[in-house]
Amino acid sequence: MWLTNFAKFLQYVGASGLFGIAFFLIAFVRPHGQPFDQILRLVKRLFAVACVLVLVGAFISLIGYAASMNDLPLNKLTFSQVAEIASTMDVGRFTSSRIVISVVALFLIFSMRRATYFLKLQCSIGAIILASLAFTGHGAKDEGVNGIIHLGADIAHLLGAGLWIGSLFAFLTLLLMEKTKEVQLLMYDTLSRFSGLGSIIVATIILSGLVNSYFLIGIANITRVFTSPYGILLSVKIGLFSIMVILAALNRFVLTPNLGKSFDDGVINSNIMKPINKSIILETSIGLIVIFLVSIFSSLEPLL
Repeated sequence: MWLTNFAKFLQYVGASGLFGIAFFLIAFVRPHGQPFDQILRLVKRLFAVACVLVLVGAFISLIGYAASMNDLPLNKLTFSQVAEIASTMDVGRFTSSRIVISVVALFLIFSMRRATYFLKLQCSIGAIILASLAFTGHGAKDEGVNGIIHLGADIAHLLGAGLWIGSLFAFLTLLLMEKTKEVQLLMYDTLSRFSGLGSIIVATIILSGLVNSYFLIGIANITRVFTSPYGILLSVKIGLFSIMVILAALNRFVLTPNLGKSFDDGVINSNIMKPINKSIILETSIGLIVIFLVSIFSSLEPLL
């Protein structure tokens, strides 16, 4: 199980990078000028890493599923057993599709020249990979109307989380750039414009999480679930998520306005960025821990 959990983590991180970074650049960075060209060069490397993470994660998942279904150790598996899972079971088909999609995304990095189309394609590919993960999770187990609602909430949860984490990756990319006045102003501009979307992301994650919890746990079992391994990990996730929300609020209502005031006063140096830099790095680190926890308890039954 640890192998498939680790593989899910790789896929979550990779898909979030593709979707969130591309969406961020499309929405908040003007596609011309030196800063954009410099960002795009850095981002293409990140996209390549993201594609490899999804590719490796999906491949490991496929092998892990085959080993589990056949009740065999990894060194006893045959190619035909893996191929059978990939072609005959939904979990295998979705996992195999992620392998193919990630290879296509990797090819596009080195073949496409028009930045706008390239980013839109990468954004779409990342969204498709994230959504496909819902079809191999808890949200795909219900049927009928309940199944549609649960699956839809699961997809919304994954897209919201992926957009948040991916946007943090994009901010980290800006931190890696040379601290020129132009880059610092770009950082302030993107932070200011992202704040509105950030509120929508948080609301989406909370609402979709509540819907998922309703279907997975039920109102009658709320107190009982927190004694299970699933519930304990969920509690830790909620606590860490709350810290991320506090850090995001600190950025929006304190650090970003202070940065804007510094620019208005004509104070532009590397020191004025340090509080925001530390906040973004901490928020990203917590976000990765949350994704790791999700990759673990997504394979657990809530009430066991």
